[in-house]
Amino acid sequence: MSKSDSALETVHTLYVMQTELIDLLERSDLQDPDARRQARKQMKEFQELLDRADRRYMGGEDVWDSLVRLPQEIAKKIRVSSAATLRLRKKTR
Repeated sequence: MSKSDSALETVHTLYVMQTELIDLLERSDLQDPDARRQARKQMKEFQELLDRADRRYMGGEDVWDSLVRLPQEIAKKIRVSSAATLRLRKKTR
């Protein structure tokens, strides 16, 4: 496999993972600890792949920027959901 084929495969995998992460966030209840754990795991895998990706095969800086922001947005949603869960638990005690 050539270097460009490998780079394109990485970018393709990133796009697939991006849609999977977005889908996970939309259909999962992030107040569930298992859902948060799964989201963190997928986010970590996405971030590791993004670190290895070659920006030249991304299709533009805006694409790269949106992929870089995705883990940050997910982490924020997980924190908010986690905090909401803690508040809910305190209220029910």
